[in-house]
Amino acid sequence: MSLDISIEKAALHILDTSLGMPVIAEKSMTLENEITEFISKHIEKCLKDIEIKKTRFVTTNNEIYNTVLEYKNNNNFIETSKKVAEKYYETMVNFSEIPLADLMIVDAKIHGIKHLVILKLNYKSSYIHFTEKSEGIKNNIIRQPCSLPLESQKIDEFIIINLESLIILVKEKKYDLNGKKSAYISKQILKCDVVKSDKEKIKIITNVSNKLIKEHYDDDIELKNKVKTVINQNIEESRNVDLHYVAEQIFEDKDIVDTCKEEIKNKGIEEKEIKVNENYASKMKTKQRLITESGIEIKVPYTYLRNKDKIEFINNNDGTISILIKNIDNLDDK
Repeated sequence: MSLDISIEKAALHILDTSLGMPVIAEKSMTLENEITEFISKHIEKCLKDIEIKKTRFVTTNNEIYNTVLEYKNNNNFIETSKKVAEKYYETMVNFSEIPLADLMIVDAKIHGIKHLVILKLNYKSSYIHFTEKSEGIKNNIIRQPCSLPLESQKIDEFIIINLESLIILVKEKKYDLNGKKSAYISKQILKCDVVKSDKEKIKIITNVSNKLIKEHYDDDIELKNKVKTVINQNIEESRNVDLHYVAEQIFEDKDIVDTCKEEIKNKGIEEKEIKVNENYASKMKTKQRLITESGIEIKVPYTYLRNKDKIEFINNNDGTISILIKNIDNLDDK
């Protein structure tokens, strides 16, 4: 299902720190049909990205917050886009690990609501042909180091600000900032709460549970499958993941349940219940992929992982595991 996105204005700024200075646009882009479609497709992919995070500004002592507020009041697009680009460039100069990029600032209506969209188009390598004409034509292939992401490719970093509610949607990568991996968009540019995506939160719950299964249950594969099944069922039924419910369903020992809750909290998940966004829920895996050390691969629907009428995991006396698939009516060779 496509989203209702209307591109009103756009500006492109070149933030290549190797040039020694940014190339800041003084005019908006010409929005021809192909360019409008390119921008719209990227924004739509961003809004459907499973790594998207929702946050808010936490301080008014913030250049970007004040710039956004000014834009709401005076609608001066080019001046706003310049300030945002300059803030990005300043941050990139201070932290050299941040990738070089073009920064596209877009005034867009999404479902009729005005948004300021900031797309950091990190450079990608591509190859193009190049013709030499000295002493006859020779066609070569050369590397183009500053290609922008195609509309079919994901953007690694972006900010989408709802100008009515000031709710921020952000996707970011962590880079080395003064010797420590950090989310620079949240900390250095937006100065907002550093939050985790739903994908990151589910991974933490899964990893903590599997760690405790390894420590207390000899890495029992049925329990590990139970982790995935319980989380998936929780998401399917209510679009929420209740951390206490998940821990209590997986572990019978109260001490281990309490340890699980505490370790998840120590990993930065404070809330008892995670409300999973539609992006993550719709792209949630429906099958578990099992691969043996000899390369045999089996894909099992999550709904069957704990159904012993369909599949059974048998722990053998020699420490190996046997997988018994049962009640097969028909077997296709694909």
